[in-house]
Amino acid sequence: MASDHTNDEPVFYGLIPSTLIDYPGQIAATVFTMGCNFRCPFCHNRELALAIKGSLSEYPLGVIVEQAVRRNNGWLDGICITGGEPLISDAVERAI
Repeated sequence: MASDHTNDEPVFYGLIPSTLIDYPGQIAATVFTMGCNFRCPFCHNRELALAIKGSLSEYPLGVIVEQAVRRNNGWLDGICITGGEPLISDAVERAI
């Protein structure tokens, strides 16, 4: 996906528009942040954790809203934010 977002807009690095797994018993969308302050040897999101830019598509918040929230209007019970380590990302606070 092209990187046509502004510097102030939160950017995520993965999107699952609807999932029945990430929010047990609910329908949710899942978005992924980049970067992590841990180095777990069993990490399944290496590209996200190590912030290997260029290895993943970028999803500005507007794309997340359009592809997940608006298209699934009335169906989603929540949005799961994961990573990397989402709580070290400025994007999370701005997006919420």
